[in-house]
Amino acid sequence: MAKTEYFAKDGERLPGVSRVLSNLGWSGEALKWWAWKIGKAGKDLREESRKAQNAGTICHYLIDCDFKKTTPNVAFDFPLASPESEKKAQTSFMNYLNWKKNLKLKPVVSEVELVSEKWRFGGRIDRIAKVTGSLAVIDWKTGDAVYPEMKMQLAAYGRLWEENHPDQLLEGGYHLLNIEKETAAFHHSHWVELGDYWEVFKLLLGIEQYRKKMAK
Repeated sequence: MAKTEYFAKDGERLPGVSRVLSNLGWSGEALKWWAWKIGKAGKDLREESRKAQNAGTICHYLIDCDFKKTTPNVAFDFPLASPESEKKAQTSFMNYLNWKKNLKLKPVVSEVELVSEKWRFGGRIDRIAKVTGSLAVIDWKTGDAVYPEMKMQLAAYGRLWEENHPDQLLEGGYHLLNIEKETAAFHHSHWVELGDYWEVFKLLLGIEQYRKKMAK
């Protein structure tokens, strides 16, 4: 997928959410932890990355397809996946469908690109949905834990959405599903607000703006 570029109305190129988060000193903990586990087990990191067609990744894909109302093709998109991984992914996906039904999750929009003229950054919000009747940001990550940068990302998405849609406030807050890589088991987290994480994101945005000035 081509890298998205964001521009303000005055033509200035703006940083995306991921770019801003790259200024976080402790970011990337999930990837570091996975790499450490691979190395500790005596496996080759490059080979394991190539084969990362595990149950969690497949389940993540199935959930994406369900949200976007597209037909999945696991055999085509994951040719190296083992039958065991596919089976685990399908089981977890059925659990997701039950979770979705219980929370009355109704997709509103996916992959919408927005720009904040006030804060001077852009981002592509993966999913906005109604959960138990309230509008919320919802996302899922393949991984075994929730890291601070995940919540900062959600907080930034919330600001982007509400600045551009002041008549559609996120009264339902923020929902995150973490899908474990090996078992595809998922864990649901919900926050009504992420004020502290937005404050840290603003600091990182300031660093990005100063870095841009110093590069001139």
